[in-house]
Amino acid sequence: LVNLKMSPKKLEKIDYFLIVFGIILVVITLLVILLPDEIGRLFSLEIWTNPENTFDLTSGLIAVSVACFIGALVPFPVPYVLVVSVVAFQLWNQPEIAFLSFVLVVLVATVTNIIGDIFDYIIGLGAGKVKEKSSEKGSNPEAENRWAKIIYSKPKLIPYIIFLFGCTPLPDSLLLMPLGVVKYSFKKMVLWSTVGKFLMMLVVAFAGVVGFNTLNDLLGGDDPIFGLVILYLSYILVILMTKID
Repeated sequence: LVNLKMSPKKLEKIDYFLIVFGIILVVITLLVILLPDEIGRLFSLEIWTNPENTFDLTSGLIAVSVACFIGALVPFPVPYVLVVSVVAFQLWNQPEIAFLSFVLVVLVATVTNIIGDIFDYIIGLGAGKVKEKSSEKGSNPEAENRWAKIIYSKPKLIPYIIFLFGCTPLPDSLLLMPLGVVKYSFKKMVLWSTVGKFLMMLVVAFAGVVGFNTLNDLLGGDDPIFGLVILYLSYILVILMTKID
């Protein structure tokens, strides 16, 4: 007789995170619909881009630093580029510090994001040492990671992949931790990541300066759709980066 009974697939840690993230998105969406004045306005574009709600230089740079550091450190997308764009836009509306603030926002965003990347790499190094002990027993766990497989099979592509992750809001942890595990060159990692990060921060800061007024006109400043779209796009990006091989 053939046993047709199938054992259910076990949920992984990332599955639990996706479930919780999805529930939170649904709750937020319902709150925005039911309480547009109290909750919905927190996700509107106007509240973040109104020139009257300007940051001072210090608080703006602190906001950028925290967002970019966390965005690089955690293994799922965080809309830190939006923070960079908003702060650059707000500070640009202060003519006496406009150019200086723009340069500082780009540099601080790049540096703090790279520091987060370095932490990811160091965490990977630590994990690599643990896995080396496991490999002595006949297993090679790091080879199961799809990024590790690329690192081993096509090492010449790695600088370009690091640059791609650097110049896009992709979650760097998914790449940099495996790079640490396989002890990829620290200098090359920092170099290519820095080049990519600087380019991305320059573009998103410039986009914030020139783009938010246009978005306000197109979407309507009071409409919370902009904030909700950012959250749902982040959720989709997490799914794509963690579930597609």
